[in-house]
Order: sequence, then C-alpha cells, then structure tokens
Amino acid sequence: MALGDPQAESRWFEGEDVFAGVVTDEDIDPTPPETAAAEIAFQETLWAVAHGEAASGHFAGSFPAWAR
Repeated sequence: MALGDPQAESRWFEGEDVFAGVVTDEDIDPTPPETAAAEIAFQETLWAVAHGEAASGHFAGSFPAWAR
C-alpha cells in the first residue's frame, strides 16, 4: 500500500491514516476459542508453578511431580 503511493509517507506524517481499510494480521484471529481457552489455562498453571504454587487442574500432569 505504502510502496504503491509515492505520497504515502508525507500524508502519513501529516496525520492521515494511509493504511485505513487494510486488513492486518491483528484483524484475523485463527485461534479457535477452545484452543485459546486451553492456552490460557496452561499459562495460568505455569504461572502458579513458577511462583511456588502447586500445579492443579487439567495441566497438572504436564509438570514434574515436584510441581504437583
């Protein structure tokens, strides 16, 4: 988009949103909700273990015995 318009840089510096309407990776979330929920649950368990708490829940078996 920017490379196709020689004036894009100057318009950008003037405050114009030269990328308005362009689809970005942020607009597309390929992660299914159930996968996102599982990732969050794992991260919460990892956080607990890293802070000295016992691992519990669905992912408790993913950690060494000392963390359970």
